[in-house]
Amino acid sequence: MELPPLSCHPSLEEKWDEEEEPEEIETVLKVLLPPVGVTYSLSNKESETLWAHISENVEKGFIRPISSSTGAPVLFVKKKDGGLLLCVDYHKLNVVTRKKRYPFPPMKQLLTIFNGSTMFSKIDMCGTYNLLRIKEWDKHLASFGAKYGSYDYLVMPFSLTNAPSSFQNLINDIFSDFFGIFVVVYLDDIRLFSSSEEEHFKHVVSVLQRLRENNLFSKASSVEYLGYVVSSDGLKMDSSKFQQIINWPQPKSIKALQSFVVFANFYHCFIKITLKKLLLSLPSSKKTLLLSSMRKLLVSFKYSKNPSPLLPAEL
Repeated sequence: MELPPLSCHPSLEEKWDEEEEPEEIETVLKVLLPPVGVTYSLSNKESETLWAHISENVEKGFIRPISSSTGAPVLFVKKKDGGLLLCVDYHKLNVVTRKKRYPFPPMKQLLTIFNGSTMFSKIDMCGTYNLLRIKEWDKHLASFGAKYGSYDYLVMPFSLTNAPSSFQNLINDIFSDFFGIFVVVYLDDIRLFSSSEEEHFKHVVSVLQRLRENNLFSKASSVEYLGYVVSSDGLKMDSSKFQQIINWPQPKSIKALQSFVVFANFYHCFIKITLKKLLLSLPSSKKTLLLSSMRKLLVSFKYSKNPSPLLPAEL
């Protein structure tokens, strides 16, 4: 038997020609007109990146040029590889948008579902929010303006406040009969778990077929979920997070120490402790000792087996 092929879509034009129209998202504002932002200055490199982004996304069918001069401004943030990532500043629009209160699955609940399984697979979806199309009468709300003109987004961009909840809603509906049985999904991260190789193969085929039926696209990747590494032995810390703990500089202020506490609390399932309360209870002279002890404890769990996140170690 062969698994259905995994692929990323080249554009939305072919997808929208199908009988099944993609999910459409509506943005409801608390005001009649969307707020207008101030256009930011761009460097030469940023301008080149902007033009490349516009050209690519017009060709894909993700955006379209408009005659209006209004729209949210664009800015750039640096990627880990040194490249530039374009972001549309929808801050003002998000403030006046009615929030979609859709519940996300609790992380601890997702992790405990894996208990007893021996086979795991992870599927990352391509495009994520761009797989959702904005309703026609709302497209002008997601417009952005830059030095090369103004454009409407035809698909859900990453910066809109309701993008995560809308996408999670869609994915939960698609996998509703699989969820908790052999699938858990958090946004674009699909995890499959089974008790045997034969059973797991059937589960993978079922998920890929369901994605194909809904005109969704994905790619296979490594076995990691929400910052944890999952195996039949239980949960382990992500090696990249482990390295951050090793290299964490000695804090020289309470604020710097709090930064480490926020990071360490991500792995609270390994350690039964509330770091915030501990910080408040410790005298000032001993607060800086917390980093050293917490670092040693977290490092000791890098290769530790922890089958149940509900049974963490005591500090």
